[in-house]
Amino acid sequence: MTEEKAPEEKERAEKMITDDITDDGQRKRLATMLQTFGLARIQYSAFRGELNANDRAVLARRVSQFVNDEHDSIFIIPLCDRCTGTAEIISNSGACLVTEELRGWSWDNSPLKPYHDVKLPMYSICSKYCPTSRDVYLRHVLKKKGEMTYPVSLGSVTHAAINETYRQVRRKNFNPNFEEWYNTQKFEISMQGNLELIKKYAGRDMIATSAPFLIEHKISGELIGCSGILSVDCYDYLHNIMFDVKTGIKKEEVNPFKLYATGYALVFESIYEVPVDIGCTVFLNFKDDRLLVERDLFHISDDLRSWWIEERDKKLEMVYEEKDPGMAECERRCMYEAVCRA
Repeated sequence: MTEEKAPEEKERAEKMITDDITDDGQRKRLATMLQTFGLARIQYSAFRGELNANDRAVLARRVSQFVNDEHDSIFIIPLCDRCTGTAEIISNSGACLVTEELRGWSWDNSPLKPYHDVKLPMYSICSKYCPTSRDVYLRHVLKKKGEMTYPVSLGSVTHAAINETYRQVRRKNFNPNFEEWYNTQKFEISMQGNLELIKKYAGRDMIATSAPFLIEHKISGELIGCSGILSVDCYDYLHNIMFDVKTGIKKEEVNPFKLYATGYALVFESIYEVPVDIGCTVFLNFKDDRLLVERDLFHISDDLRSWWIEERDKKLEMVYEEKDPGMAECERRCMYEAVCRA
C-alpha cells in the first residue's frame, strides 16, 4: 500500500490562516494580500484555500511585515483531507462559505455569465413590486415612463440627501445648511408628496451614518448583465459590508429587498475581486413626525446569489424576447398603473 503523503508534501494543500492584528489599517491590508493568494475569507479574521509549497513560503515571509505589536499574531495552519472532510460549521445562518462559481469574479462562467445581450438597472432585476414583473416589460420593451409616485419621490430625495451629506463630510463641513441645499434642488416641481421631513432630518441624523463609507459609489455592472453605470447606496470598506437603503417599506421576515445588496455585492466582486459576504438593508420610515430606522443584517449566501441570478435571467429573457408577462392584481399603487391598464 502506498503511504499517503502529508499535506506539506503535496503539490497543493489546504491552509487556514487566522490573524489577530491590533491595527485596523494593517489588518485590512493583510486581508487584501491574503485574497491575492486566492484565499477565501471564511470569518472576519480567518481565511482558507489551497497553496503550493512555494506560495506558502512566500506568504509566510510576506505576512511577517504585519506583525508589529507585541500582541499581533498570524497562524498558518495546514489542513489534511480528513480535517476538511469532517469540518463542521455552526452558526445561526448555517454555513457561511460561498461557492466559487457564485462569486462576482466568476462572471465569465455559468451560472453568473449572462446569455442575453441585454443590460438592466439593478432595480429592474431586484424589484418585486409587480408580481408578474410587467413593470420591467413596460419600461424596457415598450419604453413607457412611470408616474413619479410618493414612495418613489421619497426614495429619490432620501438618496440625494445622503449623497449630499457625504459630499459635505468629505469637505470637512460638519454643519452644512441642508435647508438651503434642499431649496435649491426644487424637488417639489418633479416629485409628489410632503418631503419636508427629509429636509428636517438630513443635517442631524444622516450625517452620523455617512463618514466611514463609500456613498453612491459609481460602478459598472456590465460584466454580469447590469447597466453600465450603477450607483451603490453604501459600501463599508472597513468591514466589506454592502448596504442598501429603502424608504417607506417595513422590514419583513422574508425580505426580498436582500436582492439589492446581493446584486451590488456581485457587481463589486466582478470589478474589484474582493469578497463581499455581508449585506444590510436599511429601512427608513416616517411616523408622527419621527424618523424610524430598521436594519436587516444578513449573510450574502449561495441561496441569495442564486435567487438574484434567477431574477436576472428571467427579466433579461423577458426583455430580449419581448414577452409580455401579463397584468397582475396590484395591491398598492404602482408607478406604471396608468400605462399598464391603458
